[in-house]
Amino acid sequence: MEHPFGYIKDGKVYLKGFLGRSDREIGEVKENEASTLSYFEARFEQIKDKVTKLKSDIEENQNKGSFLMKLIHLRDSLFETDALGDFIP
Repeated sequence: MEHPFGYIKDGKVYLKGFLGRSDREIGEVKENEASTLSYFEARFEQIKDKVTKLKSDIEENQNKGSFLMKLIHLRDSLFETDALGDFIP
């Protein structure tokens, strides 16, 4: 089963590679393919919310440098997150 940002093959869910990274396995089908894809899409929405919150915190705070480590950690964790979505923006 295909998804704009991933696919299911042999009962496993894969995230399509981006920014020079190769495709990687992010999970497996539990109940059915549709609910599994929905689960990983919901995880992506949670990550988007974290990014939006951090962006808002940085914009509202005068000491923007205090968020540098949080920003670096979040950026690095995006490459390891088990979710389906458009990570590039």
